[in-house]
Amino acid sequence: MRIRILVVAALLMLQTVAMAETRYVTDKIEIMLREGKGMEHKIIGVARSNDPVEVLTIEGEYAQIRLGSGLEGWVLARYLSPAIPKPMVIANLSNEIEQTREKLKNAQQELVRLGDEKKTLEASQSALEKKVQELTAENKDIRAGCADFIALREDHAKLSAELKNARTTLSDLSAENEELRENTRLMWFIFGSAAVLSGFIIGMYLQSLRLRRRRQINF
Repeated sequence: MRIRILVVAALLMLQTVAMAETRYVTDKIEIMLREGKGMEHKIIGVARSNDPVEVLTIEGEYAQIRLGSGLEGWVLARYLSPAIPKPMVIANLSNEIEQTREKLKNAQQELVRLGDEKKTLEASQSALEKKVQELTAENKDIRAGCADFIALREDHAKLSAELKNARTTLSDLSAENEELRENTRLMWFIFGSAAVLSGFIIGMYLQSLRLRRRRQINF
């Protein structure tokens, strides 16, 4: 008998312990929308937690409201609050956090894109700097080539002037040589003519001497 009593007592204690758990009062409430002020009036609708309503008037502990559907009635004013319900605040904050996360994600993607674009621009800048160096070297070579070309052109002009002078001198010498040849021919002609004339005169003189000798011999 005592054993049964102890078992029953133990079961009751276990049941008491099992029932001693923490619970919370739910905020999911429904307030009755009535035709008039008072519990005796007919229920015409229900307003639930977090539903926005339009307050038309407040009389005592009752308020006349209009639901989002357009239905109008009376409810206990103590269930209405001007503050935004915490679930809605939490939901709004959750949405803002989600939007912030999305913006952060987009910002990170944009940062990666900008990093890639920066690398591309740096590579392009390096290529441009290399091209500028090549063009600078080519410009120096071109300038050096231009200087050599100018020097060659000046030398060519100088040689052309010297060649022109040489041709002029050669032409003058050729003219003088031709004149000298003409003078030489004329002198040889004169000398030849003089020699022929001298020979003729000498011949005539010798013939005259012979004739004189013959005459002297004959006498």
